[in-house]
Amino acid sequence: MSPVNKAWPAAATAVAIASFLGTSPVLHAQSLHVTTNRVFATDVTTDAPAVVPAGAAAAVVDGHVIPMRDVIAACLRADRADIVDQMVQDYVVDRECAKQGIVVSDADIDNAVDELRKNLAPMTLEQVIAQHHSSMEYVRNAFKEKFERVRLVQDQVQHIKIVHCRAIVIKYALPGEPQSVAGATRSKDEAKALIKVIQGQLGAGKDFGDLANQYSDAAPKTDKGDIGMLYSGAKNEAPQTVEAALSLVKGELFPSSFEVNNAIWLMQAISTNDDHSQDEEGAYQDAFNAYREQQAQFLYPQFVANLIQKSNRAYVLDADAIEESGKPLPDSAGVIDGHEIPMKDVVAQCMTDDGPQSVDTLVQNYLVDRECKRRKINVSDAQIDELVQNLANQIKPHTLEEGLKYREITMDQLRYDFKQQIERSDLVVDQVRPTKIVHCRVITIKYGDDAKRTEAEALALIEKIQGQIKQGGDFGSLGAQDIGMLWQGINNVETPLLDAGLALDKGSITSSPVKLINAYCLVQTISTSSNHPKSEDQAYASALAHYKDQRTPMLEPDEIIKLIKSSKVTYYIHA
Repeated sequence: MSPVNKAWPAAATAVAIASFLGTSPVLHAQSLHVTTNRVFATDVTTDAPAVVPAGAAAAVVDGHVIPMRDVIAACLRADRADIVDQMVQDYVVDRECAKQGIVVSDADIDNAVDELRKNLAPMTLEQVIAQHHSSMEYVRNAFKEKFERVRLVQDQVQHIKIVHCRAIVIKYALPGEPQSVAGATRSKDEAKALIKVIQGQLGAGKDFGDLANQYSDAAPKTDKGDIGMLYSGAKNEAPQTVEAALSLVKGELFPSSFEVNNAIWLMQAISTNDDHSQDEEGAYQDAFNAYREQQAQFLYPQFVANLIQKSNRAYVLDADAIEESGKPLPDSAGVIDGHEIPMKDVVAQCMTDDGPQSVDTLVQNYLVDRECKRRKINVSDAQIDELVQNLANQIKPHTLEEGLKYREITMDQLRYDFKQQIERSDLVVDQVRPTKIVHCRVITIKYGDDAKRTEAEALALIEKIQGQIKQGGDFGSLGAQDIGMLWQGINNVETPLLDAGLALDKGSITSSPVKLINAYCLVQTISTSSNHPKSEDQAYASALAHYKDQRTPMLEPDEIIKLIKSSKVTYYIHA
């Protein structure tokens, strides 16, 4: 069976709102937590119950109908604005191309599809299309729209310098670097010495191309070092390489060697776009076309925006475009210069993009609500209020109302999504196994540029402090910092420090310095979850809650699968 991509939308909605409003939400316990686990719908039936009117149900769960209108509403909320915008763009682009006589041929599209097939290998294009619930028609139209946009603005791209170059590349390995990684056995000093030998031979009149075939580590070894056409913004080329190339005229040798990615380079210009042989004309034209297409990606968004800005536009209001009460949708999603964007086309594309996942989400939501009712798991308004307030705090100075409007959802829908999040966690929280939690403090000695001491100096200092502790010095008075509670899987704690703390008993100190990134430290465990004073009960309870919040998303998918397997589910739309 196919995977469900949206286990529940609350966290995704929160992140999307925060992202739109330019904030970076901090998601942790007692707040939102995001799960990327996939849930698989399994053991579903294939026969639809005869009592369900055709087209009215997207799925049926033990006789409970998941209405198609709810799925359409969910899909419209998720995708309508983007899809209508894309349809408007496509219309004005097609219209402008017709006006300017720009035509994208089937051969152009065929070539692009063939190139896409090569890039997707070993997967086939048909497999990818099936995974995305798309079609070959959609792929071909996407290429058509891309080519049209590029050609509408390609005349705006200015003439640039292009240089046809060849190079001698001498690679070297850094100390301790595996030869398989470096691609060379020589040291940097040996590479420099070889470059001087080659420069001497060039000075004596030897041919650059012959020396490239003899010495260069760049493949292939038989093309006299030809590295093709270089120009500003050329893909997969280091800035140093391009800068060197653009400083040259035909036949000129770059005056010195330069380094790029553990290699020393010598470079010569074979020709330039202003001074080259006739047989190079095609290669130069291909290079300029590649540059022009690259630059068009930056130019056409504004060009298309200007086309839209000059048009008369009207769009259906959100309240009319997304309706779950059974009210019929309008025939049109919008009109631009008298051209109608049919709502049926928008719905069809929304359902293609999001329909199967939305059905799975609604099926899961129903099963979770039903199971929580059976187990008498109740989510209080206060729990939901806390998550809503956390989200509101994360997106400040923007308001939650702004975010909800952008996502085209109501506060009731957001609160239901949060209710689902809490319910799913509550269904599996008892399955979380106990874990050791420790309360630690550390003495840390940093090294590097910021600390203004070397690694050896940091190690010597931490060993000196360790000696003072062994002689009876108090750990706390020697610069120790309380870092709070640690448990396996906690975020933002370096693994060596975490492992050291969890290995200790109450009051114990690490027997040797612990090496961190740019630091050494000593760790002391103040207490543990099994051995701590009553005054720390609340802190340990809070830490345990944080740990459970981290673990429950990993358990939820299996729980959902069990609920689906124990039910009779008929999907009319399914991923």
